[in-house]
Amino acid sequence: MHMELLKGVADYYAVEVDGQLHGTVMVPWIGVHEVVLADKLDPTQDHEVAIVKRTEATVTTAKFYGFDIGPEQRWLEPPPVKLRRIEVIGDSITCAYGAECPPTTQAGFSAETEDAYGSYASVAAREVGAEVGIVAWSGRGLVQNSDGSREGTLPKLLIMVLPSYDPELRFIYRDNPRARADAVAVNLLTNDAFPDPQDDDDKIRKHYTKFVTRLKGLYQDPHVFLCLGPMLNNSWPPGRPGVLDRMRSIIQAVADSFDDTVIFVEFPPQVDMPDYPPGCNQHPGAKMHQHMGHQLAEAMKTAMHW
Repeated sequence: MHMELLKGVADYYAVEVDGQLHGTVMVPWIGVHEVVLADKLDPTQDHEVAIVKRTEATVTTAKFYGFDIGPEQRWLEPPPVKLRRIEVIGDSITCAYGAECPPTTQAGFSAETEDAYGSYASVAAREVGAEVGIVAWSGRGLVQNSDGSREGTLPKLLIMVLPSYDPELRFIYRDNPRARADAVAVNLLTNDAFPDPQDDDDKIRKHYTKFVTRLKGLYQDPHVFLCLGPMLNNSWPPGRPGVLDRMRSIIQAVADSFDDTVIFVEFPPQVDMPDYPPGCNQHPGAKMHQHMGHQLAEAMKTAMHW
């Protein structure tokens, strides 16, 4: 693979060969690189190779120049596009921030421990046989971010193609087949709950309702799954008693205000899952992402008869 890191630090990519995870490759620094994705494959067989950027936009921005398959090999026609497509919108939980942190340590974030390939979003997509797009950024919220700011919330980032490199480059939804999605999952409000809320619950509900209406238009009337993340509980964040109940009530009210194509999905609080070790900074670990991905996939199967 020929590529260039345009900004950021070392980056990591999951490599899938013939539908199975083959491993992870690291691109060490800014500049142009030639990276070996896989070798010693059976040259008498056809192979399908896919790569997934494991990290979010805050880590790096990359440019791909092409692939080299070696001498005496030939390119095949690309596989058919999957008939199903889902989009998942969220924060650090959806990024799989720190998902690969060793369970015996509570180290801070590093690019090496983030794994979009292992995110519940990707797990759900593989389970339902769908292509997946992930639009997520750590620390960002629906109305406000984890630091209380209101700039760069997910509704504002949604149309940006390279938000940390070229904020003026916009994704064109109109008449774009890549904008179609059968299902859109939203996992927000964790960061909205972290600082002192600047809006009351009714205002947050109205913002969320407006966002769901917007998603229905952008993605051509998909099913929308409104998720309550696993990091909240009624004792965390500190100083926010009952915050889990509050966020649950808001999301349920938004779902109830639409027809049965908008579905509420509540992931279990992580504190109630002692057999699922947390990742970095108390984020969901890899095992919890598997659980969440299966839960979301089952909700999609039920609602969409997949």
